[in-house]
Amino acid sequence: MTDTSAWTPAPLEPDLPWDPETDPSGQGHGPATPVSPQGQPRRRRWLGLALALLVLSVIAVGVWLLFLKPAGGATASDVPVADLTAAPEEAWTYKYAPRGEEEWIAPSAAVYAVGNDRLLVKADLDSSTYYEAGTSSWYPGYPEHYAAGFADGTRYQEAMEAYQQDSWGNAYPSYEDYFGLGGATYASAVNDAESYQGWFDGFGDAEFERGEGASRAQQPDAPPTLGHIVMIDRSTGKELWTADLEALAFEPGSSSVSILPLSAEGHVVVSVITFDEGLTSVTVTALDPADGTPVSEVELSDVAVISSADVGAPLIVLDEDGVRRLDTGDLAGDYVWSAGIPGVHPEGGASVVDGYLQITTEDGPWWLDAASGYEPEWFEGWEPEVSYRVIGDVVLRQESSSFGYYLDGLDRTGKTLWAGDAEQVFTAEGSGGEVLLKAEATEDGTYEYLMRLDPSTGDPMWDEEYDDTFSWVTGTVAGGLVLNEGDRSVILDLDSGERSQRLRGSADYLGTRVAYGHDEGRLQAWDVEDGTALWSMRVSGTESLRRAGDALLVEDTARREISLLQ
Repeated sequence: MTDTSAWTPAPLEPDLPWDPETDPSGQGHGPATPVSPQGQPRRRRWLGLALALLVLSVIAVGVWLLFLKPAGGATASDVPVADLTAAPEEAWTYKYAPRGEEEWIAPSAAVYAVGNDRLLVKADLDSSTYYEAGTSSWYPGYPEHYAAGFADGTRYQEAMEAYQQDSWGNAYPSYEDYFGLGGATYASAVNDAESYQGWFDGFGDAEFERGEGASRAQQPDAPPTLGHIVMIDRSTGKELWTADLEALAFEPGSSSVSILPLSAEGHVVVSVITFDEGLTSVTVTALDPADGTPVSEVELSDVAVISSADVGAPLIVLDEDGVRRLDTGDLAGDYVWSAGIPGVHPEGGASVVDGYLQITTEDGPWWLDAASGYEPEWFEGWEPEVSYRVIGDVVLRQESSSFGYYLDGLDRTGKTLWAGDAEQVFTAEGSGGEVLLKAEATEDGTYEYLMRLDPSTGDPMWDEEYDDTFSWVTGTVAGGLVLNEGDRSVILDLDSGERSQRLRGSADYLGTRVAYGHDEGRLQAWDVEDGTALWSMRVSGTESLRRAGDALLVEDTARREISLLQ
């Protein structure tokens, strides 16, 4: 375990030029990490439970991941979807796979809201179709190899027939003696069979008298597309611009693509991660959101690029030396900040949470201010049993205990506002605001007791025990809190905790006064005030409800289409 007690990482000053060609990982960019003073150690409570807490530290890390809020302060999933109180119509339908090329595009597309007037669609290459079409052993030079192999095989077969007719007067033919390709031997061809498969195919057709062309591979058709990114007008569904993934360094079979729909600097950022013989390279391209033209580009190696789905998020890069934030307007230039963090690894991951960057290290989570790269005042370094979550202006510090958690409500300077405890903690967001909840579980892992707390004081606002248990908290609506009970949802009065409505079905997406979900093969909308069904729409087995920001969409994975409901 890394000892972090003697130092606190601080951002590097970007005063040295960064040359991506000579320093692809950026490790030599900027001076050595300066050391800033460590604050006074936090009070250590419950020392008698130290051994038990060490045992529970593994559980603490797992629970931290489970109950961390989604990335971003106003994330795409926090924005309430539009309230459609009457049966909706399809405003438009956009086909994200060109007609006739449907099988080459993955069934489901990623859709991001870019402001209130545009949607960004990422349509990936369908890997199954690509691999099925690429099973041919054809390669450049294959026809010539096949012809040579058939000729050599014919000579071999003639020699074999002569031997069989007169074994005393003829030598038994050897494959090695009939390999007629220059620049290689039979043995080397066997060791590199893929490069010489044409010769073996032709030779076999002649040797076994299958006839010329029987096993000859045909050149496969080139994929008509390797996928693309499209910006569409939300009001009309018309394409504004398209960027092909092939032009952004995508390599089929070895690349994956992540998207930052709109960076803090105002660019669409495409990261193409390519794996080749154990090495990882990442080509990052920033596009102008107006027309899709490239603004800047950089190629990195052995790093992880953290792309949030939320508009306005920073672009973060991790490597074994630490964390840095890139300026998407000049990706190969000076970065915005850099910080050395102990135990950081590209495979660890990171996320942006309410303006803070949470980084997974070898020891546990580490927090930085996403704008400046400095540690927030409320974070005092990694502690194995401690996790954090941000609720408005309050930071909730959770320390694992034998029964659940010890809780501390902190202000942004780290001052303790209140202290308490809980078996389990939930937070929920939506049009009804953000709420902090304590819960108690039953033996089957569902929950039967709920208490709402004031995040600023820790004081109880209400508490209720329910006959029917719930599985998780979906979010808030106007005056209500939505709980999931498995195959259905219920709505609690946000001010009292009493059950106010029960929905016939499970609410997947929440508006302000309307909840949406699926019920027996139909899309269903419910009024959250009285629980009545507002409308329903029958869907096929390939159709499902999607959202992008506040837009409500139906995706048809068979037709490769999305339709906006309004």
